[in-house]
Amino acid sequence: MDFVVELFRNLLEHPEWFTIEACKDAYGKTLKIWFERQEWFEPNNTLCKVYPALSTDREKFMEAIEGNGDVMGDIKKFCSIFTPLIKEIDKFLASSGSDKSKLLIDGGEVS
Repeated sequence: MDFVVELFRNLLEHPEWFTIEACKDAYGKTLKIWFERQEWFEPNNTLCKVYPALSTDREKFMEAIEGNGDVMGDIKKFCSIFTPLIKEIDKFLASSGSDKSKLLIDGGEVS
């Protein structure tokens, strides 16, 4: 969910970005730390399958996700609803010792 919210936020805040740029930035901010620490997950193989779908031009992507006709309004609403929920989940995970710090290896840092 973090990824989707960040992707949508990028689409709102960076109208000049191609969809793939918004996706790569969202991945770097949300999923990268999790997938880099998982030996079973091969991010390059999986992302190579997803990125072509996201590399369409921005207009086609926005048409594909259009809901009630106001896609930007829908994205704003989605972000406003899910951002506080994600923050609460992050607080809970941190309080139970299950946050990103558990993924760090050999004193590495969350980027």
